[in-house]
Amino acid sequence: MLGFCRVDGTPLTSDSGSFNEPNTAMFGSTPVVTETETRILQHQTETEVNRIAAPTTVLTKTAGATKESRRPKQLIGMISFAALGLAVVALAGYLYFSHRSNISIQSIAVLPFENASGDPELDYLSEGVSESVLDSLSRLPQLKVIARSSSFRYRGNNLDLQNVAKTLGVQAIVSGRVVQRGDSYSIRVDVTDVGENKQLWGENFTRKASDVQNLQADISSEIAENLRLRLNEAEQQPPNKHPTSAQAYELVLKAVFYRTRGSVDDLKKSIECYQQAISIDPNYALAYAGLADSYRTSGLDPKENLQKREEAARRALQLDDNLADAHFSMGQYQRDLWQWQEAEREFKRAMELNPNSSHAHSGYSGVLSLLGRHDEAILEDKRAKELDPVGVVLNTVAGRTLHYARRYDEAIEQLKKTIALDPRAPFAYLRLADVYFTKGQYKEAVDQYQLAIDRGTTSSEAKIRLAATYAKMGEPQHGLDMIRQLQNGSDYISPAHLAIFYTALGDSRQAFAMLEKSFAERSPSLQFVKVDPAFDSLRSDPRFQDLLRRMGL
Repeated sequence: MLGFCRVDGTPLTSDSGSFNEPNTAMFGSTPVVTETETRILQHQTETEVNRIAAPTTVLTKTAGATKESRRPKQLIGMISFAALGLAVVALAGYLYFSHRSNISIQSIAVLPFENASGDPELDYLSEGVSESVLDSLSRLPQLKVIARSSSFRYRGNNLDLQNVAKTLGVQAIVSGRVVQRGDSYSIRVDVTDVGENKQLWGENFTRKASDVQNLQADISSEIAENLRLRLNEAEQQPPNKHPTSAQAYELVLKAVFYRTRGSVDDLKKSIECYQQAISIDPNYALAYAGLADSYRTSGLDPKENLQKREEAARRALQLDDNLADAHFSMGQYQRDLWQWQEAEREFKRAMELNPNSSHAHSGYSGVLSLLGRHDEAILEDKRAKELDPVGVVLNTVAGRTLHYARRYDEAIEQLKKTIALDPRAPFAYLRLADVYFTKGQYKEAVDQYQLAIDRGTTSSEAKIRLAATYAKMGEPQHGLDMIRQLQNGSDYISPAHLAIFYTALGDSRQAFAMLEKSFAERSPSLQFVKVDPAFDSLRSDPRFQDLLRRMGL
């Protein structure tokens, strides 16, 4: 199911092309578009939100359409789950012409589609279809599209859509339902007016999984033609991120599913799925971009990590220079390599290609923050939060931006709100503890660092910063014991984080030794050295200024 909803209750009219069957999309004809009276849709879906029928524009059938209606039924309404993302351009056209009719749909959220197959192993499929829908809509600049990390928090049949729309700040909500029947997939999509709980539009789509790619370009262009959606050249030619193989596409859906779950084991599975997809289709740009992102959080040694990420991100750009995800991945790589101008350029390009990419806005904010351009960074975080209002990672980054801008009380408020969104997420506790550490509220810092550790952060950073807090509290031996225990383990430990501990300990010689080691390793953790208050006691030292100069800071 897919649903669009208006909050203000204004009836939505459209100037779109006709369909031969009221609930089944048909492609292959170009009927004359005429507008006729509004009436109740002929098909309703039953949901837990008590949707009622809404008025919508019904277009008259033409002679060509009548001829098409005599086609065998099995040839009508056949689109694949992989092509569904492109079919959403039709819905964008629907919204576009509503706007031209002075009825403005400007914001939308895509909820995770329901897996109605009864098999939890197919959760990746229903989420992947939702992701395709969201991705297609995101590339249309006339729409504000809420990021996955916010909209996918809302699952199940008993949602209060009005409350969801209010929280996400949207007029429209997309919902859906996916069923697997043998080697075919049936997908129900709906459009709902949230303010009035009215269903505005709905269609059923079915196709064999083996027919994933063949009709993709034709479907996209015909939707745009039938709906008279005026796409610019880049939008008429969707990014070359779709594979030639349905199996490769399915593997990428699984990779995204595992990557967003975030555990160490899940990240390993994500990398494996991306690699398998690439082995099947070596020209799958989106798979390379996703692989680069998964490597970034894999916990590999920086040298190995950076090399693998560069290879994957550059290959993605070689295959498709118009893929926003590829420019985002390259921006992350360049930032971690301390190539500030190149990173800024890549994030800006990602935002040009996908204005709805909250990750690109947040990534760009990160670069601005590291360069000390705090006001600009905060504005980018604000835009990112408009697109991802309840996303935990993005809101955590926004709190860190405020911390580095020395706006400590605002940072604490932001991070407490983030923790309230998901008390299980460890990194908001970690960043909140950093603020308390900076303010000299060491007891509060200890509590928050411990909460981050208890909630499963796999990074050694939390334990190192906790050790630094004990050093500041007058318990240096306790901190040293923690550091030795970490060093006796097998996990990678960033020397940049160790420099924070030795700075807190008052051992500037060892602190600079760790900073130089981090510089030699090109450790991504060193990128925060210009703005992290943990290094304030070293800033007047000429060695520190020389380090910033060599890093381009």
